[in-house]
Amino acid sequence: MASKAKEPKRRNRDAPLDELVGAVMDPVLRKRGFASSEILKRWAVIAPPPYSDKSLPDRLSWPHGEETGTLHLRIIPGLRLAATHDAPKILAAVNSYFGYVLVERLSLSPSPFMPGSDDKSQVPSEPDPATRERIADAIKAVDAGPLRDALETLGTGILNRKG
Repeated sequence: MASKAKEPKRRNRDAPLDELVGAVMDPVLRKRGFASSEILKRWAVIAPPPYSDKSLPDRLSWPHGEETGTLHLRIIPGLRLAATHDAPKILAAVNSYFGYVLVERLSLSPSPFMPGSDDKSQVPSEPDPATRERIADAIKAVDAGPLRDALETLGTGILNRKG
C-alpha cells in the first residue's frame, strides 16, 4: 500500500484572532514567567470572586530548582489585605484550573491593578433637533413598536458619534 503524503500546513487559512495574538504574545509573556497566555486570557474564570475582576496576574516566578512557583498578583489597593488572607483560596483556584500544583505562593505586586482603565464609559448625549428630524425621516415608514425604537436608538448612536 502506498502511504499518504503529509499535506503541508496551509499558511493562507483563516485563523481565530486569539490564536494569532497568542503566537505573538507568548514570547513576550515568557519573559514574565508565563508559559502561555492562558492564565491571563482565562483569569476571570480562574480567580474566585471578587478577585476575578479586581486583580490580574503580573508574573510567575520559580525559585531555582523548584517545581512550583510564585504568582505575583496586581490587585486594587482596597483588596490587598483580603487577598493576603484569601491567598490559599486564590492559589487553590489556579491549581484546580490547571489540574496540578502550578503555584504554591502568592505575592502582591507593588503596582496596583486599575480595573476599567480600558473601558471608556460612553455617556449618550441628547441629539440636536436637526439630528432627531433626520432620524425621524429615515424611519417614518416603520410602524411604531420595538423595531422602530431600535432603529431610532441605532440612528442616534451612529449620528452622535464623535470623530
